[in-house]
Amino acid sequence: IAAETNDLVTHYTSEMYLNLDEPCGAREVFDTQKTLIVPDIASASSWKYKNELLEIGINSAIVSPLRIKNSVIGILDVYLSQNEDDQIEQKKAVVESFAKQIAATLRQIQGLETLNDVARLINSEITYSSELFKKIMVSAQQMLDCEHVSIFLANSEQNALMLEASSSPDIKRTRFEMGEGLAGYIMQTGKSLVVPDVRQYPDTFVESSSKPINERSMLLTPIRLQDQIIGVISADKDDVIEFFDKYDQSLIEAFSNQAAIAIRNARLFTSEQQARQDAERLQRVALIVNPEMDRERVRK
Repeated sequence: IAAETNDLVTHYTSEMYLNLDEPCGAREVFDTQKTLIVPDIASASSWKYKNELLEIGINSAIVSPLRIKNSVIGILDVYLSQNEDDQIEQKKAVVESFAKQIAATLRQIQGLETLNDVARLINSEITYSSELFKKIMVSAQQMLDCEHVSIFLANSEQNALMLEASSSPDIKRTRFEMGEGLAGYIMQTGKSLVVPDVRQYPDTFVESSSKPINERSMLLTPIRLQDQIIGVISADKDDVIEFFDKYDQSLIEAFSNQAAIAIRNARLFTSEQQARQDAERLQRVALIVNPEMDRERVRK
């Protein structure tokens, strides 16, 4: 069948589109998020390329959703020949498993592409400034598709986490003691945490905004430079249906590694820049005091 349908498949994928505003099997799968079995394509009134499929002996189909979390991002059509009709129920589980693998692979590809994009973005800012943390914050929001991201940095003198940047206008907590709240917990343990619903952590969660605790999922990860934790990235979304999962955790952990490198490089660059500026100021002062002073000796 595969060899015989090669020309059809090429035409099908390059020319065909499905309008989800019209009644069709794909629309039903998108709406229900459930696999659809079409035992007889001939009787399916809205099926495109029906005659071409029947001419080469394809009689039935299995249409399965490609899902990321609770969202359908596409569909998988699997066609069966007439002599396979009696196996359609058995093949349904195989098709659904394959659809899950395809969706997982697509999500991984999207994640890698996003990580590459955000790495270029955050590393384009070479100075240690609020602009750097704004880029880190916005990049994390885009990568995780969430409403709010906050970045806390460790302050060794105060033994606390201090807010460096936040996308939330309602945030009211700008400081957390070590072990206090979820951010302080992450700083203390050095481990990432996925919280599908913050209401599951009433004893640990410390409200950081003026809004009350509601249906919200959170994802937190430490910012680590080698063996030293220098801060925490906290992300949350006002949704416990499309909540963060373990794959989101792997993304934010990879992202936080890139953010840590960007922060270190920016600190080094800014420190070296400041040192050069101090040396230049010293040289100018020395020349004013003693115009005859040897420039090379002052530089040394």
